[in-house]
Amino acid sequence: ASLRENLALLLDDPDLLARVDVTTVDSYAHRLVRELGGGRVPTPLTDQEERRVWQQVGRRLGLDWTERFLAQEYRHVVLAQGLRTVDDYLNATRRGRGTALGPLKRARLWRAVDAFEAELAAKGHSTHLRICDDAARRMAGADPAAHGYAHVVVDEAQDLHPAQWRLLRAAVATGPDDLFVTGDPHQRIYDAHVSLASLGIRVTGRSSRLRINYRSTEEILTWATGILAGEPIGELGGDGDGDGPGGAAGNGLAGYRSLLHGRRPYVDGHPSEHAEVTALVDRVRSWLEQGVRPAEIAVCARFNLLLDKVGRHLEAAGVPVVRVKDDPTAATEGVRLA
Repeated sequence: ASLRENLALLLDDPDLLARVDVTTVDSYAHRLVRELGGGRVPTPLTDQEERRVWQQVGRRLGLDWTERFLAQEYRHVVLAQGLRTVDDYLNATRRGRGTALGPLKRARLWRAVDAFEAELAAKGHSTHLRICDDAARRMAGADPAAHGYAHVVVDEAQDLHPAQWRLLRAAVATGPDDLFVTGDPHQRIYDAHVSLASLGIRVTGRSSRLRINYRSTEEILTWATGILAGEPIGELGGDGDGDGPGGAAGNGLAGYRSLLHGRRPYVDGHPSEHAEVTALVDRVRSWLEQGVRPAEIAVCARFNLLLDKVGRHLEAAGVPVVRVKDDPTAATEGVRLA
């Protein structure tokens, strides 16, 4: 929604705006499977539901692996490489998976893959990544003029899975200005490591490092890059083979700067969660007493459980709060919780 709003500011011609789709990769995949597969799209499972199916399959086949291991093997090896047969899997590389699997173990694990996919098919279920994989294969024989695009702009590229990249590659014909890719490997939240070159996306000699920060202050940027000092950036896909920003071009954070200035970040520690939340409430109240509007304050927590607790304590102190996910347009006055 935010991207659509900003795009409307740049394209004030309604006819031009109507020619641009702003969507997620998963939504595009669902649309393709519906259009190219007869109108019906399998119901995608949540991560928890998917692990439950893997747990059932593992028990039925008497496997020693956990449902988490099976789910990750399926995601990071089978779907990542688009493997279709047991022979494909026997010959596949499993770099980065940590646990070595010989031919006999791979054959056993592939039986689990077959059982898992049969279970999903029987119930009309799938996963988002399987749907992306399916959509990419269907696009290979489809009319690109009807189902593809002239140009594709990719945001948050660091979190895309290889199956999603294959779909984006299939969505636009190779040529000048076919794909514009932007992302920040330091903001990666999923373990999606992939070489773009291996997927037919050639960026060697065509990439640029963006070093000017327009969003954070110089003080915040200095503090953040200090934490990241020595952390390798890698390319957008993460294997550091030099075919993307930060690959062979260098891994340092030197030269990053901001055009904005503000206060230095303040960091504090506490002996307990209760003490931490109490200090947080006191800090928010002090800002409000200084005349800061509630909507100009944001509280961010890693987990919803802690965020709920913070919200209850703020409300008990008479501070209005609003969950960002419940009010993304920011129409309600209150401290932002996210």
